[in-house]
Amino acid sequence: HETTGYDCADAIVEFHHTPHPGLDYARYLPGRISFGAARNRLILPEAVLDRPILSRDDELCGLLVEQALARRPGQEHDGRTARQLRQLFIMSPGTTPPLTEAADALGLSTRTLNRRLKAEGTSYTRILAAFRNDYAKALAREGTLGTKQIAHAVGFRSHQSLRRAFTQWNGHPLGGWRGTVPDED
Repeated sequence: HETTGYDCADAIVEFHHTPHPGLDYARYLPGRISFGAARNRLILPEAVLDRPILSRDDELCGLLVEQALARRPGQEHDGRTARQLRQLFIMSPGTTPPLTEAADALGLSTRTLNRRLKAEGTSYTRILAAFRNDYAKALAREGTLGTKQIAHAVGFRSHQSLRRAFTQWNGHPLGGWRGTVPDED
């Protein structure tokens, strides 16, 4: 609930470790809980994955990113480097790192990053656009932010830039995405 604003009774939480004695996991986590898994996993219904994350938890964010990418097989962003880049964008909302900073954060040179992305059939620009589009849609669907706030959250300097890009990506304006998004904050 703290992360998405949604209580998820049908969630599945799998821990790599064994249960800590005296800790009532069910009190803090909804859904089915298991221990001794190959790795930590959080399995949520698809509807939850479309909701914006309200609070930051790096491990949880990583698990959510993994699951979000896994639910979209066949997309061009299936490569390892593309997934790492998209996760970097998710971990720094509102401040999309330029190519040089993204490469540094991934421990690569810009040439190596570009070469790997090209080998995966994509590019920095395409992944950034897809991330901004998905994030803008999720925020618009939530309905609590105005266009200017959404533009800032997804890394645009102005709401006009977001509107142009969103229309180019989707063939219709942001306000038409699941209802009307308020123009003013």
